[in-house]
Amino acid sequence: MKIELEACGVEEVIKLLKSLECLLLAHRAVYDRAWDSGLLPSLPQWLLQAEASAQVEMDAKYDELLRRLAGIHDQESANQALKFLAQWMPKGKPN
Repeated sequence: MKIELEACGVEEVIKLLKSLECLLLAHRAVYDRAWDSGLLPSLPQWLLQAEASAQVEMDAKYDELLRRLAGIHDQESANQALKFLAQWMPKGKPN
C-alpha cells in the first residue's frame, strides 16, 4: 500500500500544534503563578516571560519531528517520516 504524504501540510499542522501548546503552557504558568501569589499580576509581562520559557520546552519537544518532516522529498523519505511519526513520543509532560 502506497501512502502519499503531503509534507507541507503535515509540517504546518505540527508547527501549529507546537505553537498552540507553547501558548497554552505559558498561560498555564501565568495562571498558576497568579493563583499561588493571590495577587493580580501584571499579566502581559508575566505571559511574555512564561511564553519565552515554554518555547525552550516546545523546541525540545517538536523540533526533531519538524526537521524530519522538512526533509521529505520523495516517497522513500515520506515512508521514513511516517515510520518516525508512528514511533514519535513527545518529550516533556503533557499540558
